[in-house]
Amino acid sequence: MKVKVKPFDSPTAAFEELENFKAHEQKQLSHDLQLFKQLLEANRTSFSHHPYTLKKGIVVLYKTIFFILGILISFLGIYICSTSYNFIADHLIAATLGTKIFIAGLSATLATLAFFFAAKMQPHREIALGFAKNAKHRAKRLYMRKVFYLRYQRAIEHAEIDDAKTSWKFLLEDVIETIEDRQEDTLLLLERIYQSATLRAEEKEKLFNQALYEFHTSLKKALQFFESGISPRI
Repeated sequence: MKVKVKPFDSPTAAFEELENFKAHEQKQLSHDLQLFKQLLEANRTSFSHHPYTLKKGIVVLYKTIFFILGILISFLGIYICSTSYNFIADHLIAATLGTKIFIAGLSATLATLAFFFAAKMQPHREIALGFAKNAKHRAKRLYMRKVFYLRYQRAIEHAEIDDAKTSWKFLLEDVIETIEDRQEDTLLLLERIYQSATLRAEEKEKLFNQALYEFHTSLKKALQFFESGISPRI
């Protein structure tokens, strides 16, 4: 089935045609596959319920890379500054005290930055920030899409859209503010879980998964409200 939208269809007709297409495609899905998905959701074993478990490896990898970079830069700076005669000193620069001080300072700065970023990276925090960033990006894309269709409507139907555009702008501000509020609350909760001295590692991971899943779900609901033209703060 192909969506047929005429060049001068109204945005409403185009959206209705698209919704009908989605409904038709949904009916074509295997019944067994739907049952399997429902079973995953009922048992909370789907990927969406374990965001921390699935994504923490990537954050740990980046953390390790920054640590390795910091170590390599530190050793490189120490080697250059402690060696009186080497290839660099003989062929590229004069082994003066000022040059060595500059190299030592640059190496120390870069190594410190690498260690700082590595130490700052915590899987639960980075995953939550990633969810919030993606939600804001999607909200802005939805806003641009709404404005585009409003302009399209004005061009085709000569409708006045200034008030509607202003309303969507206010809605965009509301949804971004909602995302930031929920991000702040979630980060605080994750940090308290992370710093808890009574929880075991597997218990923390379980709570991380639950907190991030709830955060991700709340962001999706906020975006759904926004897409429907309803403020998520109501």
